[in-house]
Amino acid sequence: AASKLQVRPETIRIADLSVAQYRSADRAISSYVAVFPKAVVVANSPAQIGRIAEAASKPDGSIASALEYQYFRAEYAANEPESMLAILPDAAIRKWCSARWRIGDARRIQARARMLDQIASAIGDKAPAAPADVVYGSRDFSTPISELELSAVTASEAAAYKQWRDNYQRNWRGAFDPIAVRLHLSGATIAADVMVLPLIASSEYRQFIDVTRDSQLDPTSGDPHDTLLHFVMSIDRESAPLKQFAVMSDSMTGMKIDLLGWLGKSVAIYADDDPFWDEVIGAERAESFVEKNADRLPLALRVDSTSPFKLAAFLATVRTKIEQSAPGLTVWENREHAGKPYLRVSGSEGAGTSIAVYYAALPDSLTITTSEALLKRALERAAAKAPADPVNPWLGKNVGLKIHSDAVNLLRSSSDPRGQALARASWRNIPILNEWKRLSPAEDPVAFHERAWGTRLVCPAGGKYVWNEATQTMQSTVAGTAEAPLPIPPQLVKNAFSVGDFGLTFENGGLRARMSLDTSAPKPRKPSTRPATTQTSARVLPKDDVKVCQTNLMRIGQGIMLYENDHKGVYPDTLAQLVEEQMAPVVFLCPAHVNPPAIPSSDGAVSVAQWIQKNSDYVYLGKGKPGKNDADVILVYENPPRHGEKIPVLFGDGHVTCLTPAQLKEQLPPK
Repeated sequence: AASKLQVRPETIRIADLSVAQYRSADRAISSYVAVFPKAVVVANSPAQIGRIAEAASKPDGSIASALEYQYFRAEYAANEPESMLAILPDAAIRKWCSARWRIGDARRIQARARMLDQIASAIGDKAPAAPADVVYGSRDFSTPISELELSAVTASEAAAYKQWRDNYQRNWRGAFDPIAVRLHLSGATIAADVMVLPLIASSEYRQFIDVTRDSQLDPTSGDPHDTLLHFVMSIDRESAPLKQFAVMSDSMTGMKIDLLGWLGKSVAIYADDDPFWDEVIGAERAESFVEKNADRLPLALRVDSTSPFKLAAFLATVRTKIEQSAPGLTVWENREHAGKPYLRVSGSEGAGTSIAVYYAALPDSLTITTSEALLKRALERAAAKAPADPVNPWLGKNVGLKIHSDAVNLLRSSSDPRGQALARASWRNIPILNEWKRLSPAEDPVAFHERAWGTRLVCPAGGKYVWNEATQTMQSTVAGTAEAPLPIPPQLVKNAFSVGDFGLTFENGGLRARMSLDTSAPKPRKPSTRPATTQTSARVLPKDDVKVCQTNLMRIGQGIMLYENDHKGVYPDTLAQLVEEQMAPVVFLCPAHVNPPAIPSSDGAVSVAQWIQKNSDYVYLGKGKPGKNDADVILVYENPPRHGEKIPVLFGDGHVTCLTPAQLKEQLPPK
């Protein structure tokens, strides 16, 4: 960078050191390199080099003399692999919380805001001058606080700092939080170990800490095995929150027994690797598919037990209460697998549900699930009685989480199956780029923005922003525009890891968080061998005009979401209001429309809105509805239908499908 900007190194003297200086006039490049007996220091400020030289000249100036360093160094075993250790001592935190630092930083921010305001005011000039402040720096470089002279403050600055300090001390109760971070890089594995002491006194995690405080995970906690997602946490039966729950349970049941006396040291939730998940990804509506197939959902709750007799009493109490409150509505069936007993609890005939719950009470645990196949696998593991691995599989003593990249993909496919979040993020840059194109037609809008603001706009979908002459707008080469969206290829949405391992430990009044990420390519999972469900196998590819009509509804849905975001969660009253989101009029016409009306020219939003209101081929039902509707709420449908038995319909969650006239009539709200 220095050679590119033609910055020549100079040698200067700082505290009897020869320091190489690389510095441009505006300090967009500001680098100082000093060589010490056992280290090379690179800083962006000569003042910082001077501080380090001063510390190095004192016998007790090394960070090794700090109590925090000695504590963290003892906690981090020296024989464990380590690529980097960073420690933030108490003295540094106190300095950052000081009046000088906070007020100095506030002044820098205010100065930068003034500079950016000047840039905005001169944005239309052919060659606007880059504003700078002789004290606080330029757009591209803020003067380090250690170089600022700060001997007096205003009354408002003093009041603002006092308010900040009081809020800080109210939370931390006068304590500061030394932090240490250790990193280890080995091949495709990235490991991090973070310690924070002490944890904030009024933390929102306090109750969570209380539940886990005096209990720890061990190698057998949570039934470790190959899973897509596995969460486990330790529980302390004697903790105040669980005791309060036990008292509340006693008052509700009227029984004077300890219903939670059987609880062991951990509780876990896990999702087994199962062909079911492939069907979820392949389903047109993932959430609806899961609801309809909940009896096959390979999820389980596992709770450790310390007393099989107390566990049996608890289960008997639950069963008695259920049968007393709803006599004859449940069927309890004893079953066996791998020599282990388990129960199936289902609704009786006429109960109106086909979902069954399976549970197995073993001497050391209780496992509950809606998937009989999953429970059988758990019983097989219990019957095998394999010796526990002496190495604890959980990185935390109180909380552990293992997650496979396929689990991340499943969560993404359920929450955003069409990559709309990524597309919307890509579209947000388009309006300002269109404005730069209007101001400077001959210049690339992306380059214009970078020249003016020092920041390059990057397409979150991984594409580039280019000008579309036909539509007269900038667009993403991957996501298109809100008016003409492009489908996001699934392969573009990549995970940062194939397997992630996380852990939390609460100790010594603080927090220790550990992480290990395997960034290698994930191993391919076995494809599903189950027959496709009716929902996925019965789909027939639509003809081209049906596809275009469905795409129109997808674009309208994206326009509604953009409108909702711009209006604090409120849907438009009519489709005509989507002109605010620059929706093209052609989107509101079915391609099978015979003799369609002439599309208006873009001579004003009012005339276009009137045309949409009069000529749209789609009926809008979103007026008065709150944002973020469910997957079964119809927002827009084609009328009159022009595709035979297929009527394109847009639902509240953004998905589009075709219904028959009879299905549409059944699902439409009553008039």
